[in-house]
Amino acid sequence: MQGKFNAVIISTGVIYGYEQNTLHYLFKSAWLDEGSLPVFGKGSNVIPLIHIDDLTKIIHHLMHNIRVSKFVFAVESETSTLKEITK
Repeated sequence: MQGKFNAVIISTGVIYGYEQNTLHYLFKSAWLDEGSLPVFGKGSNVIPLIHIDDLTKIIHHLMHNIRVSKFVFAVESETSTLKEITK
């Protein structure tokens, strides 16, 4: 079966969108004003993010252009720190 499949490895950031995500807890806590949000350390660590709609566009593109790359970093171009996300 060697050579019969094309594969691409997609390394994603934290996926967000449509309320079903890792960040939903933080956003919900902030919306409900449940006090301070957890920030580990100084909060200066960069959190790579990607919206689910953008990820699906990347996957769709790769399905139709499989020879683009064997490894893809699927993250937003703008970066956010944990402290910025929890503000």
